[in-house]
Amino acid sequence: MACEALTDGGLSAFRQKFDAQHRSMFGHMAPEEPVEVVSYRVRGTGLVPPVAMPKFSRAGLTLADALCETRRVRFEGRDAECPIYQRERLDVPSLFITAHPDLPMRERAEAARPLGFLVKPLDEGTLRRVLARL
Repeated sequence: MACEALTDGGLSAFRQKFDAQHRSMFGHMAPEEPVEVVSYRVRGTGLVPPVAMPKFSRAGLTLADALCETRRVRFEGRDAECPIYQRERLDVPSLFITAHPDLPMRERAEAARPLGFLVKPLDEGTLRRVLARL
Protein backbone atom coordinates (compact mmCIF):
# COMPACT_ATOMS: atom_id res chain seq x y z
CA MET A 1 0.00 0.00 0.00
CA ALA A 2 1.49 3.34 -1.00
CA CYS A 3 2.25 5.71 1.84
CA GLU A 4 2.24 9.48 1.72
CA ALA A 5 2.82 12.08 4.43
CA LEU A 6 0.08 11.64 7.01
CA THR A 7 -1.89 14.38 8.65
CA ASP A 8 -4.27 13.83 11.57
CA GLY A 9 -7.22 13.47 9.19
CA GLY A 10 -5.21 11.32 6.80
CA LEU A 11 -4.26 8.87 9.55
CA SER A 12 -7.88 7.78 9.96
CA ALA A 13 -8.26 7.28 6.21
CA PHE A 14 -4.97 5.38 6.11
CA ARG A 15 -6.15 3.06 8.89
CA GLN A 16 -9.37 2.33 7.02
CA LYS A 17 -7.39 1.47 3.88
CA PHE A 18 -5.06 -0.71 5.96
CA ASP A 19 -7.97 -2.63 7.50
CA ALA A 20 -9.62 -3.13 4.10
CA GLN A 21 -6.35 -4.40 2.61
CA HIS A 22 -5.82 -6.71 5.60
CA ARG A 23 -9.32 -8.15 5.22
CA SER A 24 -8.72 -8.65 1.49
CA MET A 25 -5.44 -10.49 2.09
CA PHE A 26 -6.18 -12.44 5.27
CA GLY A 27 -9.98 -12.65 5.50
CA HIS A 28 -10.32 -10.66 8.71
CA MET A 29 -9.48 -7.34 10.32
CA ALA A 30 -9.41 -5.87 13.82
CA PRO A 31 -10.04 -2.13 13.57
CA GLU A 32 -10.31 -1.80 17.36
CA GLU A 33 -6.76 -3.17 17.83
CA PRO A 34 -3.67 -0.97 17.48
CA VAL A 35 -1.52 -1.49 14.40
CA GLU A 36 2.05 -2.58 15.05
CA VAL A 37 4.58 -2.12 12.27
CA VAL A 38 6.75 -5.23 12.47
CA SER A 39 9.10 -4.78 9.53
CA TYR A 40 9.79 -2.53 6.61
CA ARG A 41 10.96 -3.51 3.16
CA VAL A 42 13.02 -0.94 1.37
CA ARG A 43 14.42 -1.22 -2.12
CA GLY A 44 17.13 1.14 -3.24
CA THR A 45 18.38 1.73 -6.74
CA GLY A 46 21.56 3.54 -7.60
CA LEU A 47 24.82 3.47 -9.46
CA VAL A 48 27.51 1.35 -7.87
CA PRO A 49 31.02 1.10 -9.27
CA PRO A 50 31.96 -2.38 -10.47
CA VAL A 51 33.71 -4.58 -7.96
CA ALA A 52 37.29 -5.40 -8.92
CA MET A 53 37.68 -9.16 -8.86
CA PRO A 54 41.12 -10.53 -7.98
CA LYS A 55 42.97 -12.41 -10.67
CA PHE A 56 43.78 -16.05 -10.09
CA SER A 57 47.46 -16.92 -10.09
CA ARG A 58 48.48 -20.54 -10.35
CA ALA A 59 50.59 -22.06 -7.59
CA GLY A 60 51.97 -24.80 -9.82
CA LEU A 61 50.18 -27.66 -8.06
CA THR A 62 48.84 -30.75 -9.81
CA LEU A 63 45.74 -32.83 -9.10
CA ALA A 64 48.04 -35.42 -7.53
CA ASP A 65 49.24 -32.74 -5.08
CA ALA A 66 45.65 -32.13 -3.96
CA LEU A 67 44.62 -35.80 -3.69
CA CYS A 68 43.95 -36.78 -0.06
CA GLU A 69 42.45 -40.23 -0.45
CA THR A 70 40.01 -42.29 -2.47
CA ARG A 71 36.72 -43.64 -1.19
CA ARG A 72 34.52 -46.40 -2.44
CA VAL A 73 31.15 -44.93 -3.46
CA ARG A 74 28.03 -46.27 -5.12
CA PHE A 75 26.43 -44.54 -8.12
CA GLU A 76 23.39 -45.94 -9.90
CA GLY A 77 23.96 -49.41 -8.48
CA ARG A 78 27.68 -49.56 -9.28
CA ASP A 79 30.67 -49.30 -6.95
CA ALA A 80 33.45 -46.92 -7.95
CA GLU A 81 36.61 -45.42 -6.48
CA CYS A 82 36.12 -41.69 -5.96
CA PRO A 83 39.07 -39.33 -5.44
CA ILE A 84 38.82 -36.92 -2.49
CA TYR A 85 40.74 -33.67 -2.99
CA GLN A 86 41.87 -31.02 -0.54
CA ARG A 87 40.17 -27.92 -1.94
CA GLU A 88 42.91 -25.57 -0.76
CA ARG A 89 45.44 -27.42 -2.91
CA LEU A 90 43.40 -27.50 -6.10
CA ASP A 91 45.10 -25.11 -8.48
CA VAL A 92 41.88 -23.83 -10.05
CA PRO A 93 39.95 -20.61 -9.45
CA SER A 94 36.92 -20.81 -7.18
CA LEU A 95 33.97 -18.57 -6.49
CA PHE A 96 31.86 -19.18 -3.37
CA ILE A 97 28.09 -18.84 -3.52
CA THR A 98 26.36 -19.17 -0.16
CA ALA A 99 23.11 -18.46 1.61
CA HIS A 100 25.00 -18.26 4.93
CA PRO A 101 27.53 -15.40 4.72
CA ASP A 102 28.65 -15.69 8.33
CA LEU A 103 32.24 -14.96 9.33
CA PRO A 104 33.22 -18.55 10.32
CA MET A 105 32.10 -19.85 6.90
CA ARG A 106 34.01 -17.11 5.12
CA GLU A 107 37.16 -17.80 7.16
CA ARG A 108 37.01 -21.51 6.27
CA ALA A 109 36.55 -20.68 2.60
CA GLU A 110 39.50 -18.26 2.54
CA ALA A 111 41.91 -21.21 2.63
CA ALA A 112 40.81 -22.10 -0.91
CA ARG A 113 41.89 -18.68 -2.21
CA PRO A 114 38.48 -17.86 -3.73
CA LEU A 115 38.14 -15.08 -6.26
CA GLY A 116 35.01 -13.88 -4.53
CA PHE A 117 31.88 -14.53 -2.50
CA LEU A 118 28.31 -14.15 -3.66
CA VAL A 119 25.32 -14.29 -1.35
CA LYS A 120 22.10 -15.99 -2.45
CA PRO A 121 19.58 -15.26 -3.65
CA LEU A 122 21.14 -13.86 -6.80
CA ASP A 123 19.83 -13.57 -10.29
CA GLU A 124 21.31 -15.10 -13.42
CA GLY A 125 22.43 -11.69 -14.75
CA THR A 126 24.53 -11.01 -11.65
CA LEU A 127 26.14 -14.44 -11.85
CA ARG A 128 26.93 -13.99 -15.55
CA ARG A 129 28.51 -10.56 -14.95
CA VAL A 130 30.71 -11.88 -12.14
CA LEU A 131 31.79 -14.93 -14.11
CA ALA A 132 32.65 -12.77 -17.11
CA ARG A 133 35.08 -10.78 -14.94
CA LEU A 134 36.96 -13.85 -13.72
